[in-house]
Amino acid sequence: MQSPGTEIIDTSSTSYLPYQIDVRPSQEFSFANAMSKLVALEIASKHEQDIRFLVPHAGLVDPDQLDVECLDFTLQEGRLLHMAGSIETQNSVTVGCAGAIITHLQRRRATMSTSANSTSEYFPINSIDMLSLSGTM
Repeated sequence: MQSPGTEIIDTSSTSYLPYQIDVRPSQEFSFANAMSKLVALEIASKHEQDIRFLVPHAGLVDPDQLDVECLDFTLQEGRLLHMAGSIETQNSVTVGCAGAIITHLQRRRATMSTSANSTSEYFPINSIDMLSLSGTM
């Protein structure tokens, strides 16, 4: 019996939505994996011709322990610094979600037809920006 003013919605019918909902496993939201995927993006390497962040000895060293001949600069940590300038890397949820999206895009690239020469042209990531949805509703 249906009360007046209520409507029954048939959920068994196929509805074409403008978006797709996927349930992803928790492993795809790993902070460490997401950081390595973000650093490996070609976004950081595009700017390396102009600016390079090179970090000596993975941190601070006493001046008398610093060997000028072998400073052991690491490009990986420089890319982390560059990425930290674009997004808030302290928020593990945000970084984990970005890693899950990158994993999803990589999986989609792998399933695309391999008849093309380069699979990187499918779903390219050209930039990364932080945004806030506060005050949007």
